[in-house]
Amino acid sequence: MSVRRLILPAVVLLACIVPAAAQDWDNLSQLQTDEIIGSVTTDFYHEMGHALIDILQIPIMGAEEDAADSLSIYLITTFWEDADAQEIVSASLATWDSMYAPNAGEEPDYWDVHAPDGKRIATMSCLFYGASPETRAEFAEARGIPDKRAQSCAEEYLDLDASWAAYLDPLREGGGGSSIVFEDPEAESPITEAIRAEVDYFNDILALPDELTVRVQSCGEANAYYHGDDRSISICTELAQQVLDRMSE
Repeated sequence: MSVRRLILPAVVLLACIVPAAAQDWDNLSQLQTDEIIGSVTTDFYHEMGHALIDILQIPIMGAEEDAADSLSIYLITTFWEDADAQEIVSASLATWDSMYAPNAGEEPDYWDVHAPDGKRIATMSCLFYGASPETRAEFAEARGIPDKRAQSCAEEYLDLDASWAAYLDPLREGGGGSSIVFEDPEAESPITEAIRAEVDYFNDILALPDELTVRVQSCGEANAYYHGDDRSISICTELAQQVLDRMSE
């Protein structure tokens, strides 16, 4: 497993940034900033999953959204040190929990391209735990993974690793490049710094066969997208407020 430093000491740009949704970044605590960066970084990895599936023409058995979820867990586990990986995945899943809980009693939309939220959360939790059961027992307990399911999580992750490594290992063996382009944002923030660092890291270790553009921008909603028409990823700045709302509940 490759190891990875924590990408952002979270306060590096607090003096020169514009408000994140309703609040100024310099009015946020270290914990709030770290939680935002952790959650948004995981969203970026999900969209990278979509981008890799498209650019590498990876055949998918089943729903692509499920594949992108699993690929995000694989990338984080592969590229991050364990403690830091646990921090960002836990932050992301906590935000998902807050979004899912108010609708938990409602009938899932079975026509949605995404699996029901509760199922996505459970699957990602199991895969992440299964990648390193010996170091993630506390994570499994915090996520409430049942013992019966926990017993199969390591095997599920091994299947995941075998699938994705076949496509990503050759890229890494080929070395780095400049195929992923970070578009200059309108204003800098801890989010732009974090995503820029991720882009730089990917370029250090691999080169894609086609160019991929990554941008951080206001979208009018808390979301993130992969656009297949121009091969670009958009990370929406409104995601910051989504995390803050979750933390204030």
